[in-house]
Amino acid sequence: EAQRVVNPQSGRCWRIVNHKSLNRLGQPVAFKLMPGENILPFAQPESSVMKRAVFAQKHVWVTPYSEPEKFAAGQFPNQHPGGDGLPHWTAQ
Repeated sequence: EAQRVVNPQSGRCWRIVNHKSLNRLGQPVAFKLMPGENILPFAQPESSVMKRAVFAQKHVWVTPYSEPEKFAAGQFPNQHPGGDGLPHWTAQ
């Protein structure tokens, strides 16, 4: 499971390829994620906001689909002290 931060100095982008499906030219189908302007949160890591929104510390999260894992901050982010969502699911 991938977690990445945009690096504007390197012009970083991501290419996602499906080697099991070919296009009309016989090449694997793919798409490219090209980030625009991005910044990371200015909130301190120990703040209540960042405890609930740890997912905001990375720009891209790639995980397998799971129905109960639909929301990046977890099911009820305003009702838990933090630690739920993408960081919790990727640590499993």
